[in-house]
Amino acid sequence: MRCVLTEGRRVLDIARNVHDRVSAAVVAHLATHGVAEPVTVAVTVTGIAVRSDAA
Repeated sequence: MRCVLTEGRRVLDIARNVHDRVSAAVVAHLATHGVAEPVTVAVTVTGIAVRSDAA
């Protein structure tokens, strides 16, 4: 998954949000299939690119 960061949002905050949303989605999906196994979700930031817009 790729995320677009905006000014004023820290990378750590975005990673935590992605982690929480993915975890919730996976747990809900597994629950619909009757699976109650623990799930581990890891979010890795692989790089931060600075975009320079030509104004």
